[in-house]
Amino acid sequence: MPGRRKQGFTLIEILVVVAIIATLASVVVLTLGEDDEARGKGEVGHQHLRDSLEAFRLDVRRYPTRKRGWARSCRSRSRTTAGTWRGPT
Repeated sequence: MPGRRKQGFTLIEILVVVAIIATLASVVVLTLGEDDEARGKGEVGHQHLRDSLEAFRLDVRRYPTRKRGWARSCRSRSRTTAGTWRGPT
């Protein structure tokens, strides 16, 4: 039967589909991994901020407020009084 067409997929077609699926899966896995790394960096940043605030409280015996300390730390160095806080002793 020369006019009859074979049914099914060729090996090349199956390999191309598998390669496309593997590429998409690797992109998804890499994207999810980056989110975990960014989340970890954010947690480290929060821990550093907590440690810094606690060090300030131990030195000055109070937490910085918006009026005293916190607002000063947000301004540029040239406008602040650089010698006020001496750091841990």
